[in-house]
Amino acid sequence: MVREHHEVIGRGHAEALMPALAAVMGGAHAQTIVVGVGPGSFTGIRVGIAAARALALAWGAALIGVSSLAALACAALRQDDAATQVVALLDAHKGEVYAQRFVREAAEARAASEIIAVAPAAVWTALACAPCAVIGSGVPLVVPGAGVAWPRAEDYLAAARDVRHHRAARPLYVRAPDAKLPA
Repeated sequence: MVREHHEVIGRGHAEALMPALAAVMGGAHAQTIVVGVGPGSFTGIRVGIAAARALALAWGAALIGVSSLAALACAALRQDDAATQVVALLDAHKGEVYAQRFVREAAEARAASEIIAVAPAAVWTALACAPCAVIGSGVPLVVPGAGVAWPRAEDYLAAARDVRHHRAARPLYVRAPDAKLPA
């Protein structure tokens, strides 16, 4: 059974996570926990992973990390049976998007590129894909006027069913950190 609470909040992940989790789980324990490892909100990703690790330890549950881009690609291919390729895009801020190209392989999404941080105008060239189906919060930056989609619990579960999408439950960083140690 998949349980989900979906809310786009922007800030306040740490404060909202545990009450939402308690409400969704209703005292039940999970045997497997699938957690998004990024790329995405620095704080949100770290809070989610810390909570997932703690719950996996407390419940004796298996823990699977999945990229948010893989979850988006699974959603796109599920929503569009005709799509053979999809580019998952997340707003990376600072004038960039996180992007990764996926291809349909049987009923699954297979990564066909590495995850990159790139200027929106350079996505198609960098990923050698045009036109492709697109999905994610970075879509309006690449395709003006297009809508935004966020990955849902069922999308992470779909990605977790394919072992090729499994990642360690630690933050997935694409860019170097902004903070620098003093010289």
